[in-house]
Amino acid sequence: WDGSQWSTLTIADGLANDEVWGIVEDREGFLWFGTANGLSRYDPSATEAAFTTFGPDQGLGAYWILSLFVDAGGDLWAGTLAGVTRFSLAAGSAHGVASHRLFTKADGLPSSSVWSIGQGADGGMWFGTDAGVSRFDGEVFQTMSRQDGLGANSVYAILDDDDGAMWFATGNGLTRFLPLQATPPPVAIHD
Repeated sequence: WDGSQWSTLTIADGLANDEVWGIVEDREGFLWFGTANGLSRYDPSATEAAFTTFGPDQGLGAYWILSLFVDAGGDLWAGTLAGVTRFSLAAGSAHGVASHRLFTKADGLPSSSVWSIGQGADGGMWFGTDAGVSRFDGEVFQTMSRQDGLGANSVYAILDDDDGAMWFATGNGLTRFLPLQATPPPVAIHD
């Protein structure tokens, strides 16, 4: 958009696919688009070849991107039908990606279809799937489902609010979850 006109970027411009499911901006100002045929990185300052495309050969679990999220540390997470990939972004590295890691059901996700991604105030990552929501602390996945109080096992959106509560948009309403305090409350000792 140039202030007075709309413009549309498509496959003809280098976008991986015309069906776009997610958009995020990283710390360097690059835009990332999750499409039905891969992940596209867009350099708004480039004059030519503004798009770089990532697929399974570059670390994605599958071509179809369902969700995107940039965490507090600057890593990009891409949820697909075959897991979630964490891309460690680094300025000056090839196409802005220093490394990547794919997480799947074999790593502890309840399902490899990752529909939504969020981050809690404690830094833990949350992944909404079609079999519940999982919290990942960097080492272990902890899954909560309908039997634990989640409205439904399908989780389509995740939000961390200003009070530290996690909100989950499910196939059966909204669920609000208030994690336990990471540190115990202060104790007053009297003589």
